[in-house]
Amino acid sequence: MTARDIVQERRGKAKTACYEIVDRRSRPMMLTVFLEDGGFTSIGYGHLYGVRKTAKGLNIHFSRHIVTVEGRNLGVIHEGLTDHRVTFLRASGSEKSGSENVVVSRIVVEDGRHSDTKSKE
Repeated sequence: MTARDIVQERRGKAKTACYEIVDRRSRPMMLTVFLEDGGFTSIGYGHLYGVRKTAKGLNIHFSRHIVTVEGRNLGVIHEGLTDHRVTFLRASGSEKSGSENVVVSRIVVEDGRHSDTKSKE
């Protein structure tokens, strides 16, 4: 994160190449996930069932989709998702990035029903 990112985050919003988090008053209705093939998927926050931290990143469980986000330092994204404040996610991080930076290295959207069972990793 740059100094500009930190200032924006203190104002309740943050935007990088990988994600955007808006302030608490501007809750988005949907999360848009940009895919490697150039496409994108938007999923309504009303279908969000939970966000689970894994060894590789995050599993975001919706009623009919599971979004797997691989990367590191994803705590700010986890917090933003649980508050329904993330507007988009995009894989664009590099493993060469600083060790403290948020890195989203891969995103996969799977069709599937919400399940309380542990997902395959």
